[in-house]
Amino acid sequence: MPADLPTEERTVAEPYRDSDPLPESPGDSLRSSTSDSGAGAGVLRPVLWLVLVVSAAGNAVFSSLDDTVLVGIGLGLVTLGCAVALAVHHYRRRRG
Repeated sequence: MPADLPTEERTVAEPYRDSDPLPESPGDSLRSSTSDSGAGAGVLRPVLWLVLVVSAAGNAVFSSLDDTVLVGIGLGLVTLGCAVALAVHHYRRRRG
C-alpha cells in the first residue's frame, strides 16, 4: 500500500463489526413477540403443557372407545400441535 494514504483508508473493512446492525429478518418480529418482554409471555409454556397433558389423556381415553374415533383423532392432532409448539418455542428462546 502506498505510504501517503491516511490511516483510515489503509485499514481493512470489518464485516462483522457490532456497530453496524443487521437488517431485520421476517422472523425477528415473531421471535420478539415470544420473548419475555411481553405481559403474558411467561404464561405460554405452562398453558401449552397443560393442553398437551389434557389432550394426551383424552386421546388415550377416546382412542380406546370404538364410537368416538374422530374425537380421538382430533385430540391426537391437538397433542401433536402442542408438542410442536413447545419445541419451536424452546429452540427460538435458546438461540436468542
